[in-house]
Amino acid sequence: MLDAGASPYAFLADRLAAARARWKKAGIKSYTYRILVSCGGCALPGGTVTVRGGKANTKPATGYGDYKTVNRLFSVIKRFLADKPYSFQATYDRTTGVPIDVSVHQDKLGVDDYYGFGTRGFKKLD
Repeated sequence: MLDAGASPYAFLADRLAAARARWKKAGIKSYTYRILVSCGGCALPGGTVTVRGGKANTKPATGYGDYKTVNRLFSVIKRFLADKPYSFQATYDRTTGVPIDVSVHQDKLGVDDYYGFGTRGFKKLD
């Protein structure tokens, strides 16, 4: 629960920091996941991301450059929060901290101001 004077953005930033800490503690360097990106005015097909040794091993389709590693996903979320959106929701894996679903509405009255992404099928590789 938030303190009466606490910023909701500080709370969300704390949740992001906790997820990053879980990711760092997990020490996973090679993995794969499916990324789904959505926004008010775009239609990107889903894509599969493969990372080996902490570096993207596949070139993502156009529009997916920011989503090619878990660390980049965290950076995207940080940028979303820096914009102080009207609405923000994120869920993270309880063990690894991997972002599962993230949705953002920048403006209370905006129609096409929705952004978000989801990861599916995260799998650690040998």
